[in-house]
Amino acid sequence: MRKLTFILSILSVLAVSLRTTALPPQWFEVEYHAYVEVFDLDNNPVSGVPVKLTVDAVIGDEERYSVIRTCTGYTNSNGYVSLTCYIDYYDYPQMNCMFVDVIEPGYTHATATGVYTTTSRTIYPDIWIMPLSADQDIDGIPDVWEAGIAEMFKPVLHRHSLDQCGGLTNFENLLLNNKFVLDVVDHTNQYVLYSQRVGGSLDALHKMNDWSWDTYGAGTQTINENYLLDLDDDQQDLYAPIGQRPVYYHVYREGSTYYLQYWYFFAMNDLGRTWHEGDWEHVSIKIDGEGAFTPDRLNNFTPVKVNFFTHNGGLTWIASTCWWSPTASNSYTGIDQGYTPDRTHLHIWIAENGHGSYNRHSLVHKGTYDALTVIPLGSHTDNADYEPSSYDLYFGYDFLVNLGEVDQGYYTTCPVSGATVNYHSYPRGSMSKHWLAYRGKVGYFYLSPSPYMPAKEAGYSHYWTYFEESAIFGNPDNAPQFGGSLSVEWVNDPGDGD
Repeated sequence: MRKLTFILSILSVLAVSLRTTALPPQWFEVEYHAYVEVFDLDNNPVSGVPVKLTVDAVIGDEERYSVIRTCTGYTNSNGYVSLTCYIDYYDYPQMNCMFVDVIEPGYTHATATGVYTTTSRTIYPDIWIMPLSADQDIDGIPDVWEAGIAEMFKPVLHRHSLDQCGGLTNFENLLLNNKFVLDVVDHTNQYVLYSQRVGGSLDALHKMNDWSWDTYGAGTQTINENYLLDLDDDQQDLYAPIGQRPVYYHVYREGSTYYLQYWYFFAMNDLGRTWHEGDWEHVSIKIDGEGAFTPDRLNNFTPVKVNFFTHNGGLTWIASTCWWSPTASNSYTGIDQGYTPDRTHLHIWIAENGHGSYNRHSLVHKGTYDALTVIPLGSHTDNADYEPSSYDLYFGYDFLVNLGEVDQGYYTTCPVSGATVNYHSYPRGSMSKHWLAYRGKVGYFYLSPSPYMPAKEAGYSHYWTYFEESAIFGNPDNAPQFGGSLSVEWVNDPGDGD
């Protein structure tokens, strides 16, 4: 009896072993689930939308992430779809994350919650979508919202009485009227390698020649060339006539926080013809977007901080320390310190000729130079007309222009010329400005460098995104170009000429 029991035990072990090796593969598979709901901007469910679940895993000894499974389904009449991926645990023990995406080409995301995980096998994402026609720059914010945000906070620009620029310049009009010459110069910015007048269309800054220069991207050049737009000298003291004066704006979002920039363009940054043409300046507003994702959400937007760019750096202020008024009219009427729902329009003080943007009563930038090797001025201190007495002047404007968005990629096909270029910048969507993707300097410079186009900094610096700074002045490229030294400090506004 004991012998028979022993034999049966051995057979049982063998049977278990054989059964284990013969089991179907799904015995070792782990299920990863996504229970997705898709809505439109009015919170209505959207049916027939293709949704994809992607699962990544760590592959190999180098711990590279790689897509190992995808599955796709379509939302039903309730905007709902259930997706499941099966992963062989023994082949992929280091699952990295799950991600859900709407892959319908006619839609763009307005927002999405809970679309990925690195810790769980199940996610329950909600995704709000809208047709591309409502989001032409493909940034996930309805275009009408961007326009509404820009209109809600649109600024008042105070002008100093001694400023030689009498008004804002319309960049697009300069381009359409052939007022720029594109120069490609060597790394010293002295020797012109190639020159061509550009203009006549709003995508004219995308030029290719025999050397494959590309004003959007880096092209195929192998040495350190630079692109400079030389503004015709007879345009330096001109400005757009009434009715054609824009203020440009840029809106983007990170989570529930929105960022709004106002950009304005001056033909000349002029201190006795010693500075540079083509002066871009801006302010950035950080906006709390708390509240339900509904069409009335604009009512819940509240500015929390403002960065005044002050040439090429910035001073960041709490919104309660900035100055606001009930309307954007050129007046001090109703102006007071501190944002309220009834006082929403930001006031900005533009420094004389240098065009740095300042908060009222802010310290101003003072640069001291080596007068023997740079300029005879020795130093320059911004004047801001904080308390006008004899003068009460403004940089008036007539309309707001959405700049849209810019993408960057490697070895991208140029949408205008069809050429393949390295590290290419290009406008995103039909509403975005072609000229915004230009990567060179706007205007020739005399001593201080001309600024880049706003989105030139996209992806690797702070111009095109929000940043917070205090008592610093800009980037290293602000130093004089032809020798000498520069030191910077923040001082009280001297008040000369106010």
